[in-house]
Amino acid sequence: MLPALATALLAVPVVASCTATSGAGSPSSTVDRPAAGATASLRVSAARADEITALLTDRLGAVTRGDRAAWLSALAPDVGQTVRTAQGLIFDRMRAMGVTDLHVVSVSLLSEPAPSTATPATATTTPPTDPAMPATRARLTATYRLAGFDTSPRTFVVDLALAAQQGSDATGAGPGPRLRSWDPAERLQPWDLDGLRVRRTADALLLVVGSEARLDELTRRARTAAGQVAAVWGRSEPSVWVAPGTDDDAARLLGRTGASMARVAAVTDGPLEPGVPAGADRIVIVPSPWVGLSGVGRDVVLTHELTHASVRASTTRTVPSWLAEGFAELVAYRSVALPEREVVAPALDLVSAQGPPSSLPAAADFDPAAGRLAAAYGLSLLAVRELADRQGTAALVRLYREAAGGLAAPAASLGDAEAITDLALVRAGTDRATLVRQWRARIASLTTS
Repeated sequence: MLPALATALLAVPVVASCTATSGAGSPSSTVDRPAAGATASLRVSAARADEITALLTDRLGAVTRGDRAAWLSALAPDVGQTVRTAQGLIFDRMRAMGVTDLHVVSVSLLSEPAPSTATPATATTTPPTDPAMPATRARLTATYRLAGFDTSPRTFVVDLALAAQQGSDATGAGPGPRLRSWDPAERLQPWDLDGLRVRRTADALLLVVGSEARLDELTRRARTAAGQVAAVWGRSEPSVWVAPGTDDDAARLLGRTGASMARVAAVTDGPLEPGVPAGADRIVIVPSPWVGLSGVGRDVVLTHELTHASVRASTTRTVPSWLAEGFAELVAYRSVALPEREVVAPALDLVSAQGPPSSLPAAADFDPAAGRLAAAYGLSLLAVRELADRQGTAALVRLYREAAGGLAAPAASLGDAEAITDLALVRAGTDRATLVRQWRARIASLTTS
């Protein structure tokens, strides 16, 4: 049974791709538009942009207020029931998730029809939209938080088509803009997922597409992972888990291609700002690799990812990949009854083929395109286990916390994660040369015994 279990655990590398996305942006709004000038078209563009920004600001505010009618009133009168129903469901999912603190960051006008010369509407008339008229196209960039979980904002981007109202004149007077379409750009957001189920516990927000049983399983395994992380790190941070229904949706949530997710069971993703703990991470489950894992394998994956999320939420500096991934593997496998040789089998296969490594895994070794991903994880785990066995787990955690921001580093070392980690190693009573020598001996013992 153990070999079969090992195969199930190792068939899908436990990849924790902690995507450090760009900053969430300022909550103050800006509009990319032509400056108001002498021509009527420029005046219309400026006025139109202001109207669109006001429409979107009010629409986002409707989510916070819980005003479904106001959210839907932003749609053009002739928008069909299918679109209205879909937009209503987006609102419902945003509310269920606890979306709050929504802010317009920017509105970019992508295209705009020529101004109409029709007679302006009177104040008591609501002119119809004309489906034959070209629509204004714009892109909204906005930020939000999830109440009770996010301590910093996340960005989302939406592509918009806005109805060209009959009756607007060359000065921009007339009825305000209304939406024809609202489509995610660049990335999906969890509220875009059809069939989303939402469950909020004391320390986890679970956003799951699929059956109640799938939601129950993720809830149970997330709770188990939290206990494992807290036992080593001292605390498991509140976490947001997203389990879409397809690999393509997982890739779009992460801003990646489907092909890049082929052997990735889960990914921790969120914005990072220098010197600030992560405050809006998401742990995204990739369905196909997840299905191929055993129950124990799934626990390993979730514990690995929650380790990353908890560390990122409580530290302010990145550490070398070998330390980050090795530590997450150490926590994930701490309660798994598998011989070490089986856990790190891909690493030992690489050593048998290419000889023992002379240095700890580099960042390039964790690039899936390099073809050494599983081996890099195993070699990193062996290095971190060697530290824990010789220095003690508590000392390892102190070393990590110091390398990840707790240690005041000299100016010459700032930005050099390896150099700062070297300082932390010395403070822990060892050094890189000693660690590498002991690590190589551990590898040799596994390949010869």
